[in-house]
Amino acid sequence: MSDETVLRIFGTAATCDRADAGVGVIWWSLTPWGTFLLRALDYDLSPMPAVNGEWIEALFRHGAELIEKHRPRERRCVVWCEPGGLLEMLRLAARAWIGAHPDLSHLTGACDIGPPDASTLAKWPPTLDARAAEIRPLVNSGATVRIETGLRQFSFRAIRTNHLIASIKGHRPGAPQTASELMHAFVLGVLLERHSDRRMQLPEPAAPETEREGLLSRMVGVLRQALSPALPPPPPRPVPGLHLPVGWHLIDGVRVLVKAPADNPLATHANWPCAAGGHIVDGKIARADDPGAGIQIPWSHYRK
Repeated sequence: MSDETVLRIFGTAATCDRADAGVGVIWWSLTPWGTFLLRALDYDLSPMPAVNGEWIEALFRHGAELIEKHRPRERRCVVWCEPGGLLEMLRLAARAWIGAHPDLSHLTGACDIGPPDASTLAKWPPTLDARAAEIRPLVNSGATVRIETGLRQFSFRAIRTNHLIASIKGHRPGAPQTASELMHAFVLGVLLERHSDRRMQLPEPAAPETEREGLLSRMVGVLRQALSPALPPPPPRPVPGLHLPVGWHLIDGVRVLVKAPADNPLATHANWPCAAGGHIVDGKIARADDPGAGIQIPWSHYRK
């Protein structure tokens, strides 16, 4: 039986090589044990001049709304974008908006913009056609990716249609003019999470044992336990947090006391556990990365 619990909500943003290029964003839900691994929940296609502070606020606000609607286990939404001019433009717009709206820290704490790490990017083919060919079996299987029905139609480049469906169906390998913003964002989303399908990792049900086989397997188990040294327990998963000076701080509007660790009472700094993502600490932007996550985003603790 499938488990439809949503693990995370995330977005992918991309552009394309054409004179009238815009910015395409697709919102996804990841359900590792569900009927579908990935669901495209919503999308947006905007002209480049429209990417400003209001656009960033709408982006963050929609991510927070999707988190509240689908209640994922990870209460944080990252919009992934490959390194390059678009990522820098989105980050500059986001920093300007965050600096002008410190009162909306609940949005910056739930949403963020970042790139996949270099080791992940190095494993991907360099061209869109090669990447599309790599994920084509997953998409064509009909059991991995689902595009939700009823996605909105709107006008872009004087065409009124469901641009996401049109971009995917209209892409032709070797035809550069068919490479669209949403096609790039779609391929990026599938590449990021294609290895998260844990249905493939579930063991096949074992055939029932005969009485004699059951007795032998129990004997072997007892003997192996007696002869094998006890395995140490797995290390605890690192907890996301902020590295802060010892003392009182204002974190996301809440006054907290950061104490020195018990094993080092003279320490001047200590880790404050909190959700991974952006936070407002003493009026400044701070970043708590998840040390146990598969993708890390370099970020200084404080933005000067």
